[in-house]
Amino acid sequence: MASTPSQSDDYELFDAQATRQDQSGTNKTFATIGSIFGLGGVAYMARNFKNRDPNMKISVYLIHTRLLAQSTVIGVLTLGMVHQMYTRWSDKRALQVEASGQEKHL
Repeated sequence: MASTPSQSDDYELFDAQATRQDQSGTNKTFATIGSIFGLGGVAYMARNFKNRDPNMKISVYLIHTRLLAQSTVIGVLTLGMVHQMYTRWSDKRALQVEASGQEKHL
């Protein structure tokens, strides 16, 4: 039998506290920037509400506001993902170049 009641030989019970501790060091910079830009888009649309087309329904204007906020957040998160992928690729590439350079000197 296992030493603790939460573990067995073939499975481990989910521990929410351990998961939170693992995620405490994650970088949420792009999520924060996306949220700020999304709120900025909503503020922009709210400020220009009086300048909207008189024939446009309020529901359509709210849909456009939501679309602007969502697209800015998704756009920033996508840029963050591309940045992270490029950083990992360039780090991996630098290690490969360094390793191949050391092999040539041997």
